[in-house]
Amino acid sequence: MELKNKMKTDRSGISTILIAVVVIVVIAVAAAAAYVVLTGNDEGEKEIIAPGTVLEYDLLAFDMPLGTMEVEYIGQSADLYFIKITQSVQGIGETSAYSVDPKGVPDGAKKTGTAQIDTILGKKTADVWELTERGVTVKTYVDQSNLVLTYRQEWTEGGMPLSIELTKYEPKWQTSYEESEDIGTEYTYVISYGGYSYDRKMICIADCLGGKYGVSYDLSNFREGDDDLGILYFLSNYPEGLPSDATKVGGIISIGTLNYGNKQVEKWSMSIAGVLDASFYCDPTTHVVYRAVFDETGTPITFDLE
Repeated sequence: MELKNKMKTDRSGISTILIAVVVIVVIAVAAAAAYVVLTGNDEGEKEIIAPGTVLEYDLLAFDMPLGTMEVEYIGQSADLYFIKITQSVQGIGETSAYSVDPKGVPDGAKKTGTAQIDTILGKKTADVWELTERGVTVKTYVDQSNLVLTYRQEWTEGGMPLSIELTKYEPKWQTSYEESEDIGTEYTYVISYGGYSYDRKMICIADCLGGKYGVSYDLSNFREGDDDLGILYFLSNYPEGLPSDATKVGGIISIGTLNYGNKQVEKWSMSIAGVLDASFYCDPTTHVVYRAVFDETGTPITFDLE
């Protein structure tokens, strides 16, 4: 009962317990999964983790069951993996979010020692790494063998000790990868918020399974503290950035644009983790997003293509 009450009362926009779990778990995974090292196959070729890899975890609060989490590697570029995190939290239900995971040790991560821990593979000596992001320090327990697994992670959010423990893993491997020409496709948008304007970018950052793409929308650094939404990641059918999870609303409509006159577009909408509403106004032929609107407080953040 105490845990449920905590989850109901600790709400401040994007920093609800629900979103805190999503956001911090994203940070936690990024702090550890990159420690997968190169291994040799029977032909002596070097192999690394490939899209299609799936990790499953139990999610705990105060070391009590809170839910489950699945981490799926669904795309990559030369420098990073694009991942989907799906979590099921007691009393809240299932939500999902996308993030990125560097192919290498994340900036700021430090190895702080080793520890004996119980794992799904028995007792293991794990390397302990720590990374602080957005004021939260995540401690990660990583396997020392060639297949580097994140067995456990620990952090505290809003005074609540949280952790994840590995319950299952299904690795996929690759010996080579070459970026598509779509990686690096970008569009500059003018954000209107609170009477001010800011330039921000949408960038195609990953080639994903099924011919899709990972894209990022930069909503960082123009709102302070917990209200800073950071960078939002989406899976898209196109490098131009329309999220594949969005649903078309109605037919063709006309909107005024900053530099392109009136445009005939389709409106696509979606909800992000149940608290952030997003709409995208997209050319049905070129798939260019001329406007995107994000709203989690009743004060919308509008992106207009520059």
